[in-house]
Amino acid sequence: MRGFFGGNIELDKAEMSFAEFSFGRNSNDQFVEDKIFTETDDFILGLDGVILNKKEIAHDAQDWVNYLIKQDLNLAQKLKRLKGVFHGFILNKKTNELNLFNDITGNKNFSYYLKNGSFVFSYDEINLIQLLKSHQLEMTLSPLSKYNFLAYSYLGSTQSWLEEGKRLAPGSILNFKNGKISIESYKTLVSEPNNNSSYDKVLSDFEELMQEAVTLQYQKDKDSHKQHFTTLSGGLDSRATTLLAHDLGFKEQTAFTCSQSGYADQIIAEEIAEAYNFEHHFYALDSFEHLFDIENINKEIGGSALYSGPAHVMFGIDKFWNKDYGIIHSGHIGDGVMGAFLSSTQMSPPNLSYGRIRAEILAHHPDFDAQIIEKYNNEEEYKLYERAFCGAACGVWGLEQFSYNIAPFIDRDILDFLLALPYEFKYKRKIYIDWMLKFHPSWTEFKLESIHSKPNAHWKFKYELEYMRIRFGWRKLLSKEFRLKFNMAPEQYWFESSKALQNYYAKEVKEALEIASDLKLPFHKEMTEFSKSKDYTTRAKASHLAYIINLIYTNK
Repeated sequence: MRGFFGGNIELDKAEMSFAEFSFGRNSNDQFVEDKIFTETDDFILGLDGVILNKKEIAHDAQDWVNYLIKQDLNLAQKLKRLKGVFHGFILNKKTNELNLFNDITGNKNFSYYLKNGSFVFSYDEINLIQLLKSHQLEMTLSPLSKYNFLAYSYLGSTQSWLEEGKRLAPGSILNFKNGKISIESYKTLVSEPNNNSSYDKVLSDFEELMQEAVTLQYQKDKDSHKQHFTTLSGGLDSRATTLLAHDLGFKEQTAFTCSQSGYADQIIAEEIAEAYNFEHHFYALDSFEHLFDIENINKEIGGSALYSGPAHVMFGIDKFWNKDYGIIHSGHIGDGVMGAFLSSTQMSPPNLSYGRIRAEILAHHPDFDAQIIEKYNNEEEYKLYERAFCGAACGVWGLEQFSYNIAPFIDRDILDFLLALPYEFKYKRKIYIDWMLKFHPSWTEFKLESIHSKPNAHWKFKYELEYMRIRFGWRKLLSKEFRLKFNMAPEQYWFESSKALQNYYAKEVKEALEIASDLKLPFHKEMTEFSKSKDYTTRAKASHLAYIINLIYTNK
């Protein structure tokens, strides 16, 4: 990730300072007209990211600065109006009061540290740890975060790798004054079905909201004289974004796909690109060079989610990216918010076994589990904030070296709309298919990667397992050869067939295990077992965690 860093310490790379505070920035060169890093008589303030509706709010640069610091509305009310991905800070010189804020999905976030009066913040975990090391500030690995990472492959929504630190919850404002922190939530996404409209009206309303969201993000490119760059796969989410934009008049798009050669993602994306006359770039995941770069990939994604997931996307886009592209348009988290987060048509409590490593490999820790889910009322909220905003989001954080990833499904109005729908409208993606069939039936003429068939009937999703069994048979579905062939990135196959990758992970973890043993760090035994596993993801977790331990406790 990229963005601001600072605190009440004297930073080596500070660009602005006042009293005990200093601030620096590490940003890309996209949408500079939206970015703020300036000083007035009374304030030092910064905003990094892209604001889709900025022209509705400010007419010029000074008006944009004034929007954040004028006293006509409080900061929470101002942030609620903004659409896009962003974070920022405001230091009030008169009161010596610092506010940090982020967007409602935490797509751009802050990690922060407070101990013995020292307050330090940064745009991600890795840079925060590096700042603390350079100032020789005390750090301790968090047991809860280590547990969560081993269990789920990512840190929880407010977890930091550090016992002395945290990450800002999405849609929040942090206030630091007189050595103390307080946090206000300015926007919380709540799963609470309360929409009483007819199903037909729901579909029509959703079409209108999608048109508004897609137009907003693609028009931003146009206003900034940028070309449209979109990710395109064999799924529904990227298809919905890309093809709706095309239908709305944004026809000249460059589409990007990465997968194993011959996999359904490549075939379907190429068919869509050809039919709609998109320029199309394909990056073949037929080698695994990107897996040998734990350190640099963690620096780009921020270190809070397993590095191997976003690695291939970052490597692939890097092959084709140029400065003329604008937003990276995608279908980010679409499947989840359109129904995949629901296990039934009834509201259910969070299920901590979902997406978790098996309990016989890492036992449940009741106290830690309670801390993870205590703030969620149901499974949809839990999966949205934990799996989507913390796990799936790692796939887009590393893209900030190029630009900002935006999808219509993270639009505030769309999220509020979908979270208010009755569960039976969304379960098994019912609204997704019915919306396409009613308003965009031509989109369903292309096969869907997950079912290897046209997504033209809801029953194919409702009875997905049975449908796949009829098409392919159990023997083929469960065979190793079939699972590797129908896999976008066959990491398990690469791991089993490459001694070099096995040796790389063994080397990475050796020193960290010794440190963990000497310091008696929690879950040392479990990490040792992970480092010997024959399962790729389990072994990769151990190596990723080893990098974090070495970063905290050694001079590396």
